[in-house]
Amino acid sequence: MGFGWKSLEHFFTASAQDIVKAARTITNVASKIEDPKVQATIEGATALFYPPAKPLEDAAFALLGKVAATAKGAGSAAAQNGLSLTLDAAFVADVQGLIPQIEAFAAGQGQKPPAK
Repeated sequence: MGFGWKSLEHFFTASAQDIVKAARTITNVASKIEDPKVQATIEGATALFYPPAKPLEDAAFALLGKVAATAKGAGSAAAQNGLSLTLDAAFVADVQGLIPQIEAFAAGQGQKPPAK
């Protein structure tokens, strides 16, 4: 039994958040274990089962930084007119590289993206 996604953006956002949450939970457990060998094993397993977690988090914060800097530079004009943001080709390619991983994770959870 699933629920409907509001939009494709909602699908990708929620799925990416789930990946990062799961990886953080595992990492938090590992940080409480005193044995460095066990910590390394758990962290390795996290990277194995949730490889996109770190790049997803990095991309999300990089985008937030770009939006914040652009909004600050636009000042009050952004509040009246909205905001246009240009992303360089390398950043777009990085995000496009994460899409199949997000979709695969969601599919493993029984979720499908909405139609466009």
